[in-house]
Amino acid sequence: MSNENEIIEAMEITEEDYEWFWDTHNREDWECDRCGGEGFIELVDAPELWGEDCLSEENRLIICPGCREIERDIIRIIIKHKKGCDNIA
Repeated sequence: MSNENEIIEAMEITEEDYEWFWDTHNREDWECDRCGGEGFIELVDAPELWGEDCLSEENRLIICPGCREIERDIIRIIIKHKKGCDNIA
């Protein structure tokens, strides 16, 4: 989220909002390429999260960065829909 208003608006998203999203969007178009929709990847597979350009801690499962970005995009689309701005990219 880029600002405080977006965070507040995201907190107001309901289950019905997500249902609207999935009723109007193809799930396959929103599947994560990094984890295949599992939601987790191994730290070794996310070099952008390593410190000092090398893996210096024990490998472990982490929340997939690709899924987090997809979720942010979905939230932005839902917020625009709720504001009546569906045609804005």
